[in-house]
Amino acid sequence: MEIRTQRLNEAFRASGLTQTELCNRTGINKGALSSYLSGRYFPKQKAIESLADALNVSIPYLMGYEEMTNSDFSIDLTLEDSILLEKVRKLSPGRRRMLNSILETLLGEGQDTEGGEQDD
Repeated sequence: MEIRTQRLNEAFRASGLTQTELCNRTGINKGALSSYLSGRYFPKQKAIESLADALNVSIPYLMGYEEMTNSDFSIDLTLEDSILLEKVRKLSPGRRRMLNSILETLLGEGQDTEGGEQDD
């Protein structure tokens, strides 16, 4: 598989998004996205920019020019954050999407993101 197609697929899988969700975020139609993911075609610059933004990766990464390293994700994690992240990594993409929906619901209903409890 060509490096650009490989990178696009890696970023897509890591995102936990469905093809429909990615299409909605980028404005790319499902047929074109399917062609990009299969390697049949490679997206033009505007689509690459949209994909990189939606998948939270750099354009040079998608183009195969740079490696993604741990330094790209420089975040200070607490022990509790690290344990939670390890649990999330073990989930299937479908369960990750489900967890994301639950978290969005909780955070949208008055959840204190600084460690406090729900306003019940």
